[in-house]
Amino acid sequence: FQPFGNNPKVGSGFYFANREISTKKLDSLAINMEWMGLPKDFATHYEAYSSTGVITDAITNNSFKASLKLFNNRSRVDF
Repeated sequence: FQPFGNNPKVGSGFYFANREISTKKLDSLAINMEWMGLPKDFATHYEAYSSTGVITDAITNNSFKASLKLFNNRSRVDF
């Protein structure tokens, strides 16, 4: 399962939707994602991109970030 596609771009995203989750009051919700085939060293793994100029900044764990947005009836909800 590739939630961001086989060639994700900056800003790629996906929707996580479930009728039961969206209709019940939750005290908490945890979503765990595991990167299959996680490289041991990002700098080495992405070295070819850096040498061609595709990526100009050093790649570290902090290069990979996520954000959460909540929607209700297709309208964004602040939380």
